[in-house]
Amino acid sequence: MIPSFVLLNKEAGISSFQAMNQLKKDIGTKRVGHCGTLDPFADGLLLALTGRITKFMTYMADMPKVYEAVLRFGEETDTLDPTGKLLSQGLPVPDLEAVAKAAASFSGDIMQVPPSFSAVHVDGKRAYKLARRGAELDIPAKKVTVYSFDILEYRKPDLRFRVTCSGGTYIRAIARDLAGLCGTKGYLTELHRTAIGPFKVKGIEPGSYKLLPASEGMSLCGVATQVVPQTEADMLKAGREFTKKFSAKVAPFIEEGIYKALFDMDGDFCAMVGKRKGRLYYEFAAGVN
Repeated sequence: MIPSFVLLNKEAGISSFQAMNQLKKDIGTKRVGHCGTLDPFADGLLLALTGRITKFMTYMADMPKVYEAVLRFGEETDTLDPTGKLLSQGLPVPDLEAVAKAAASFSGDIMQVPPSFSAVHVDGKRAYKLARRGAELDIPAKKVTVYSFDILEYRKPDLRFRVTCSGGTYIRAIARDLAGLCGTKGYLTELHRTAIGPFKVKGIEPGSYKLLPASEGMSLCGVATQVVPQTEADMLKAGREFTKKFSAKVAPFIEEGIYKALFDMDGDFCAMVGKRKGRLYYEFAAGVN
C-alpha cells in the first residue's frame, strides 16, 4: 500500500482503539499510527498515517485542533461527560453575560489540570484507573494553549462553543473550569473534533474515511515535496550513506537550511532529506527504523 494520510470520521460510542482496529482491517495494513485519540463519547476527526510515513507524526505534534462541544451548566458527572455518574444537579445556571466574561479567560497559554478520568500518568499509573477505584488524585497542572474560544449558541442550560487549541488540551477540563468561573458546575454532553491543522472532517460520513496521498498530506503540513529518479529513490529508501557521488545526484533537489520529502515516480515515499552547510542529512528514510 502506498503510504497515505487517512482522515477518519470516528463515530461516538466506540473508542479510538476500536476505530483504528477497524480502519486497519478496511485498508488492509497493520502499519498505522494516529495523531491524538478521542474519548469514546466524542466523534469527529482521527488523523492516521500509514506505512512508511508513520514517523512523520513527530512533525505534526504541534498542529492545532478544533472542537465543537456542548456544555451543560448546573449538573456534574464524575467523568465530566455523559458516560459518567451524575454527582450533582439543580445547581445555578449562569446568564450569557457571565458566560461570555468567563470564556474570555480562555485565551493564549493557560494552566490546566487534566480530568481525573484521563490517560495522564499519576505515580506511574493511568489516572482513570486510579479514579475508578475511588482514589483521591493530585494531578499537576500543565500548560496548554487556547488559540480561540467562540460561543456559538446558548440555550440554557446548554452552551455550544468552538475552541481551537494545542494538542494535549482537555475540552472536558475547559468545560469544568468555565463552569467553575461562573460559580457552578458543568459537564460536556457532546464533543466533536472538526479539524487537526489543515485537515478537516467536513464531507466525510460518520464511520467513513478519506485517503490522501502522502505527498499531498505533507504539502498541506507545509513540507516541500520532490519526485526523484527511481535509482536515487531506491537508494534513499534504504537510507544509503550520502557519499560524494550520491550526494551530487540528490543535492540539486534540496535547498540549504530546509528539508524536503522525496518520492519516487509512483508516489511512494523515499525519505525526508535536509541540507546543512552544504551537507545532506536524513530526517528519516522509508526503510530505516
